[in-house]
Amino acid sequence: MRDLVELIRALDAPSLPVVTIGKLRGRARGTGSELEVLLGADDYDAEPAERYGWINRAVPDDELDAVVDRFAHRVARFPADAVVATKTSVAHATAPSDDELRATTAVFQHFVREGAAGRRTTLLMERGLQTRGRTELDLGEALAALSPDRSHDEVS
Repeated sequence: MRDLVELIRALDAPSLPVVTIGKLRGRARGTGSELEVLLGADDYDAEPAERYGWINRAVPDDELDAVVDRFAHRVARFPADAVVATKTSVAHATAPSDDELRATTAVFQHFVREGAAGRRTTLLMERGLQTRGRTELDLGEALAALSPDRSHDEVS
């Protein structure tokens, strides 16, 4: 992980999307998929999300309530301490290590403070990020529309 952090810092590329890389650990299938997700900064629908392990399964909208109700009722029938112990064990086994979280946080903070990520975030906020609208709903496209050339997307 240290090599990855050093590589990203050395790149200092203004167009490099910044995400918490540790959260992808074990979630995408292979380096190609991880690079596609990290560098492409695109939006994904249910099919690749299911394939990459980001969601358990894709369920048609008209079946969702029944699937959730059935699952919730099944889980509710198990002893509460067993459910808590299971959730804790899974979280412990799949969570990134503290070192990985610190490293990816350092990369993120570097780009926000010294790289283009802070400026790009400001531009996205001006264009409606974190409000219900086109920028928020099509974030991948909004990111792709930003120019990596600093002269084109100046913050006013």
